[in-house]
Amino acid sequence: KAKQKELNGELDSAFQLYIQVGQSFLQLSRTATSIKSKNLCKEYAGKALERAKKLKAAKGEALRPVRDDVYSQYSQGSVVEESSSWNGIHFPPWPETDLIMGTSSLRIAQPALSPLQNSLQASYRAPSSYHLSTDLAPDDILQNNVTDCSLISSLATCLNHQKRFGSKVICNFLYPRNEDGSPRISENGVYALRVFCNGIYRQVPIDHTLPTTVSGKRVCAVVSADNSGTTQLLPALVEKAFMKLHGGYDFPGSNSGADLQTLIGWIPETIDLRSNQFARETTWSRFRAAYERGECLATLGTGKQPVDLLQRRCRLLASHSYPILDINSDRMVSILDSWEGAPPSTSLDGIVATVENLDLTAGNTNRILKFSWEEICEIFDTLYLSWNPAIWKHQTNLHRTWKPAKEMNGMPINHSMTLGIPGDDDVSRDEICVLLTRHLMDKTTHSPFVALHVGQAFGRIQSSGLDSRKQTYTDSSHVLVCRHHAYTCHMLIRPQRRVQPYSNRVSIVTSIDDCSSSVHYTLTVLSNTPVSFDETPDNYLYSTRLESAFTLSTAGGNIEHPTFMINPQWHLKFLADPSRSRSSTTEKPKIRITLEAGRELPLNACLAWSSGERITELVKGDIVADTGEYSYGLAAFAGEVKGTDYTLIVSSFSPRDLGDFALTFESSSRFELEPIPQEGAGMFKKVIKGAWEGAKAAGSPRFGKYEQNPVIDLTVSATCQMKLRLRLIKPNPSAALNVTVFQSLDTGQGKEVLTSGPYSDAICGAATKATTLPKGKYVIIPSTFAAGIQERWELIVYHSKAEVKVTLRD
Repeated sequence: KAKQKELNGELDSAFQLYIQVGQSFLQLSRTATSIKSKNLCKEYAGKALERAKKLKAAKGEALRPVRDDVYSQYSQGSVVEESSSWNGIHFPPWPETDLIMGTSSLRIAQPALSPLQNSLQASYRAPSSYHLSTDLAPDDILQNNVTDCSLISSLATCLNHQKRFGSKVICNFLYPRNEDGSPRISENGVYALRVFCNGIYRQVPIDHTLPTTVSGKRVCAVVSADNSGTTQLLPALVEKAFMKLHGGYDFPGSNSGADLQTLIGWIPETIDLRSNQFARETTWSRFRAAYERGECLATLGTGKQPVDLLQRRCRLLASHSYPILDINSDRMVSILDSWEGAPPSTSLDGIVATVENLDLTAGNTNRILKFSWEEICEIFDTLYLSWNPAIWKHQTNLHRTWKPAKEMNGMPINHSMTLGIPGDDDVSRDEICVLLTRHLMDKTTHSPFVALHVGQAFGRIQSSGLDSRKQTYTDSSHVLVCRHHAYTCHMLIRPQRRVQPYSNRVSIVTSIDDCSSSVHYTLTVLSNTPVSFDETPDNYLYSTRLESAFTLSTAGGNIEHPTFMINPQWHLKFLADPSRSRSSTTEKPKIRITLEAGRELPLNACLAWSSGERITELVKGDIVADTGEYSYGLAAFAGEVKGTDYTLIVSSFSPRDLGDFALTFESSSRFELEPIPQEGAGMFKKVIKGAWEGAKAAGSPRFGKYEQNPVIDLTVSATCQMKLRLRLIKPNPSAALNVTVFQSLDTGQGKEVLTSGPYSDAICGAATKATTLPKGKYVIIPSTFAAGIQERWELIVYHSKAEVKVTLRD
């Protein structure tokens, strides 16, 4: 077809087809089972792409660009292939057969030793006698001066699951294997760890040599109470392969949720026990029921400070992982300390002495500790749950890449996707969970901050951070979001078609901040009904993108601040489309509002009824649409509105929250979006501050002492426009304000010439209309309705000419 199009002179179509052919053959080359087929596919791909290259050289910019189809098999395969190498090592996909077993041990790259191991003059040495078995108890494996407590904790939970349920999760990752699936000794000393990493299952080849000191002590994971005289290889081999995967034994640490996904492919969830959104009883009920059914594994993490338990005569280490071994109906939780011996020393000499004096001839019976659930919630910082993916019937994966974009000017990069859900009402109540997994990168690359936002395609976007003031971005490699479990990060998405239209479409946004190089990731959707990514582009025919900033003069904060009115505002006006029929003029425009900023800036956008004027105070009935609670880095809304006039307001949470932002407005109908000038724009401005104190808190005229209120002298040297605003320094809902201007006479105040009207308790204060004042002298009296209200205030005087003098009388 491509050749025929080219012969017919349809070069644009020919170019598109050549590209598609090349991509298809490249994808086939990745899945080919023989070397001959693989090479043939690559040859055909090269020919097609070479022809496309020649057409591009001949026609240049006249050719229509090829759309980057992120959902195509080619794009998916490209991401997986590009994510196969890091730290200078290639980690190929897991083969259909154990091909790696025939590799010579001399060709196996060793993971780099840590500075501690080097200081101990450790080297890779094969144990003189060894065996390999999964017949271990959870407390048999000991952590030994490698900062991999999360991995050792993960192995302990797998052994515990094997013990309690007879499962074989501990047998699933180490090869070669016996016929019954258990790992066995390799004849040539070569092993492979099967890991789920960077979107697919991969192989990590290792040999049976282990880090060992000159005195023969192993500086790796060990087994306690091993009296057989031989070395138990299982924990040490798994640790070695895992350290190779992460760039060496100088391991920066991880969490057991991420480690268990790597080892057995279970779904990680992190629950912050310190969050003010944490629901202790809801979490206990859900966790206990799943744990007793064997549907989840669990560990606990401590904070940055050690915890001394004086009554138990023990210490919980800082930033340490503790596997949960048992829970019971009395709300008691049994945990294991996998560290061998005394708490680790901070000095190198102390560490060396600890390693050289390890006694592995007997187990430590004091390493199992019991706590009540209430104590767990007080002592520990984090609960890590790993869910068996088999509890969901369907799993859908999408691999994508965040790429640096200069035009973003330092803004986070967001990818928007839509998930289609069957429309049946019974199906709409099913649970859907979304997992974002950032792929592993080189150790020298800093970990970027990422975020996951999930919501209905028509409605507000919900972020992975539930607390409106909680950071939604994380440098963790895993983020799980399921909506509607309102107090944990495991929220359930239950779209209700009977409640909201379009609820069978879910919007997913993935975000990255500080993207200096390409970062790959995998998005996993778990559900009990088939779901799919909607590849149909959104029907937003018209859009505009605006870049601005919250500055000292434009950051008004949320509606609880009197300065809310100074936030950036735009007049939104929908326009009639002359190309559409008269019957379509009543259709409601579909819109999408997207507000983006740096990860530390909490954002909100709202649309309010108006005639396009600046809004000084919002009431609930005026709000047509909003993005919900303030969320960091991204706020979004999609829905339908009437085709009329509105004011669009964007804000950060506090007047102190400053920074750049970008606003994107998309619509199915034509529109205009014009900035609304600030109050007093183009006028001079003077600010007078004072207070109602003592006798000066005189109140309104009804109290008979109105003249005792503070008085401001106003001198106008030439006729000009004048506008005044009076507001409290600190909001007080019981204080209603008024500001009035009188003529100034030698005998006192003259007639009223300008007033803010009835006393107002609006948080933004009381303001006059813009009025022309002739040359002359005047007095301004700010007052509260009730007498005796002692508050500090400020008066803003806007005037069109410079020849104005404003002075507060003593």
